[in-house]
Amino acid sequence: MDTPQHVVAAVVSAGGELLVRATRLELPGGRIFDDGREEALVRLVREQIGVDAVIGSLLHITAVHPYWTCYLYLARAADDSVPTSAQTLPLTSDALAAAELEPAPMAELLRADLQAGRDLFSLPDLRDRLAKPEPGRFTEFNAWAETESGAGAVEAALTDWLPVSMLRLRPRVFGSDVVYEDDTLYLYVEEAPNGQGPPPFNLQGELRQGPATARDRLADLARCCRRHGVRLSGEYVEVDEAGDEIGPEQALPQDVP
Repeated sequence: MDTPQHVVAAVVSAGGELLVRATRLELPGGRIFDDGREEALVRLVREQIGVDAVIGSLLHITAVHPYWTCYLYLARAADDSVPTSAQTLPLTSDALAAAELEPAPMAELLRADLQAGRDLFSLPDLRDRLAKPEPGRFTEFNAWAETESGAGAVEAALTDWLPVSMLRLRPRVFGSDVVYEDDTLYLYVEEAPNGQGPPPFNLQGELRQGPATARDRLADLARCCRRHGVRLSGEYVEVDEAGDEIGPEQALPQDVP
């Protein structure tokens, strides 16, 4: 399995227009590994378009690539002047569609916001939906999701559960898969064709929280699955930092209101 990565990008506004890279029609940003997301993004914006960015809010989180979680931030340029390393685009849905802005999944969400007439600077900050880790606490889980409605129902349930604006399973030679990761959760979802009816989906991962908090979050997952016609079963267990079990294995919550 490849190493999951975070992809960060910024909607940098200067004088009411969008700043993009001068060499290509692309939002400033890139793939990161160990840096803090916002600190890395400020550095990438400065390197790529020569602007000191002031991060405002986290607009969207997307998981549309098997091993990338993408974070789209809203930012303002500290200075409204446009350096030679940047070009401007009108911050309208028509302009973004005509420009074929990249990365495409983030541009798609941004165009939808503008087309709906939303004020980007008054949209909710998704950082408020990101859970907080519990230092030194880890809970592993392994679940099976089954539905006659296919990947679309699983994607919808996970989009409800996670703070993402979009989650898509990507096709493979056999089945499909995707990885999502944030500060408290690592999740790998894999379609498991069995040649006998609708294939189940395996959900496995780790919550950086103790079993009590993990149970609440997994109960919420069960509610989201039920809402979208997905049957969920499996178990979870507390582990230490080495991944060794230090508590009893427990069944995922089922009868939740």
